[in-house]
Amino acid sequence: MLLELLGECPDALAADFYRYYGDSPRRLHARGVPMCDIAAMAAHLPPDSAVARAVRPPSPDDVWTLDAQLAAAAVDTLGGLLAVARAQFEGRRRVSFPDPIQRPGIGPRDGVERLAGDTFASPAAWDAWYAQQPGGR
Repeated sequence: MLLELLGECPDALAADFYRYYGDSPRRLHARGVPMCDIAAMAAHLPPDSAVARAVRPPSPDDVWTLDAQLAAAAVDTLGGLLAVARAQFEGRRRVSFPDPIQRPGIGPRDGVERLAGDTFASPAAWDAWYAQQPGGR
């Protein structure tokens, strides 16, 4: 495995070793780390490593990591909370929610069930809608 990676993507392997282990495979071996340990380190690099990207075919989902998905979900939730707070502060009875962050492979409105006009007449109307959603209160 290690020799295959050294032949196929030596730059990616060196970059990953510096990123995750702090040194190159050659220098680790020169310091006395056994080759079987270095091979195990190479075999168990994380899925988002440069080696993993170099050996598997590219996918549009490569840029949409779990961290990016969680960050987008947090921003979408915060945007909704701010919209509700802004409407209450301004004394408006209707709340207009912002569109969610665009995700790869999902259209702007796919998978997002919206009420007419993306508004709720009151916080109580939103609570009633939310209680009917899967996983709602």
